[in-house]
Amino acid sequence: MRGYPHPKEIREKCTFLRKRGYSLNELVTILQIPKTTIYDWVSHSIILTESAKKRIRQRILNGILKANRKKRINILKPSQWSPDLTKTLAHFLFDGEIRERHCGYYNKNKSQLKRMTRLVKKLFKLKPTISQRDNEVLKLT
Repeated sequence: MRGYPHPKEIREKCTFLRKRGYSLNELVTILQIPKTTIYDWVSHSIILTESAKKRIRQRILNGILKANRKKRINILKPSQWSPDLTKTLAHFLFDGEIRERHCGYYNKNKSQLKRMTRLVKKLFKLKPTISQRDNEVLKLT
């Protein structure tokens, strides 16, 4: 057993809930015990029924779908080309990346990053984030 010993009642409650089809993450939340300890208790001794497995898979899928719905943002699409739009896209193309789900811009110059932030807010009504990479380069996404 990992960590410090837990009362027998906690272990019995854990195995009872697992037999009823609770996932490991749910057991962690309910019992406030590390996942590794719970895994050691239930992984070899309890085989979930097909209905319990299906219930856990469906809950995981629902969680993923819910998270994806929260992330979706309606992006304002400019109606025509402008000098600001051309500058912004050129910077993303030459000093960054444009992907299906995000754009990244890399630079060490903070004033250039501020300028790009202003342009992205103005053109697309998005609030970009700036993070520092391992070296001195900053990344705007």
